[in-house]
Amino acid sequence: MAQLKITRREWAAAIGASVAAPAQVTTPGPDQTSDEIQAEARAEVRQSAERLEKFKLPVTAEPAFIFKP
Repeated sequence: MAQLKITRREWAAAIGASVAAPAQVTTPGPDQTSDEIQAEARAEVRQSAERLEKFKLPVTAEPAFIFKP
């Protein structure tokens, strides 16, 4: 498998492009139950995950931030 060189900025741009896609914000209506709201939220998370899976990210790519406890 050929190694793909990607910089942190390119990685962030790719992720940012998928996240910046027009989001559908739904406000719960008076007739929606909590189960319906939860089902919609799960569907949105699933759709976002599917969009992110389109980007092949090599294991060697690093995030542009550091986790500090």
